[in-house]
Amino acid sequence: MTNGKIAVFCPSLNRGGAERVTVYLAGGLRKLGYETEIINLSRADEEYEVPDGVLRHVLTGGNAKLSLFQIYRKLKQTLVEDNVGFMLVMDVPTCLFVMPAILGMPIKTIVSERNDPINTAVKLHTRIISRWMMRLADGFVFQTKDAKAYYAKRLRNRGTVIYNPLDESALPEIYTGDRDREIVAVGRLCDQKNHAMLIQAFAECEDINQQYKLVIYGEGPLRGELTDMVCSLHMEERVRLPGNVADICQRIRKAALFVMPSNYEGMPNALIEAMALGLPCISTDCPIGGPRELIESGKEGILIPVGDKESLKAEMRKILYDKEAASGMGMAAVKVRNQLAEEKILAEWKRYIEEIWSQD
Repeated sequence: MTNGKIAVFCPSLNRGGAERVTVYLAGGLRKLGYETEIINLSRADEEYEVPDGVLRHVLTGGNAKLSLFQIYRKLKQTLVEDNVGFMLVMDVPTCLFVMPAILGMPIKTIVSERNDPINTAVKLHTRIISRWMMRLADGFVFQTKDAKAYYAKRLRNRGTVIYNPLDESALPEIYTGDRDREIVAVGRLCDQKNHAMLIQAFAECEDINQQYKLVIYGEGPLRGELTDMVCSLHMEERVRLPGNVADICQRIRKAALFVMPSNYEGMPNALIEAMALGLPCISTDCPIGGPRELIESGKEGILIPVGDKESLKAEMRKILYDKEAASGMGMAAVKVRNQLAEEKILAEWKRYIEEIWSQD
């Protein structure tokens, strides 16, 4: 392996999936003895904490807006001054900022796809250009087998699948007592997460909403729309939207049911954590296959078709009225703690990084 630091590039450290893995990788690799740093385009209002011993660079400060050319110049200068020899690029659209800046530099790169490449929210021209630039990387990490299969053979042959790690330090003990009369969901309030379907399904199940409350944790652009929906359905006393909370695992550990109604996902951290807590879970069998790789329907949880409100209603009733089956699913789901242990996932990243770094 050659000399130099490892830089993990992510647009920000906002509280999202790619950002979370950015912090995990930078901190984990630092503990393994690598010099690591995080490079962001900008700061966010709510951010993950930078791990001890990890340097952070933010290319734009305050309200300043830089052109692409200025970003390339600042990024190149940072990489040279810090003697960066390897870059992990978090998410394919980010290639638009990274790949032109490192042309001609002796830096190995791995691009990691962090979402569903079919349903990515970026503009069409950004998608086309960034995927063309992606080909210039030395290696590729995908979150699921379906995500890897989406790309051309020449990329698949140079790539590998590595699941998201489970942050066991944030997990409380598995709860085994009587469960609270709450159905919970966790995720950004946006179209992708399809919380509207969950709210509608809950409102239409009078036998459930008279006994249980629905609590959806997260923040996002659809807060106003979802709040209006709750009011129009006269569910103000039964549905809560508490926003982002720091102790999410502690908040949901006693819930009767976790639901992830997403239209698409990568490898969903919220579902992983709910399973690790022993919660009975319902998830859409959404692209790009993350839930399907975590759950065999009927064993570790239940999978339903994307957008199928009637199936969601039926499966919510099935779990909430059959506590023995619900408990069995929750206990089966706990095996995710071993499957996605941080040390195991970090070892997979280390092996692949060293494989790519050693190539001529």
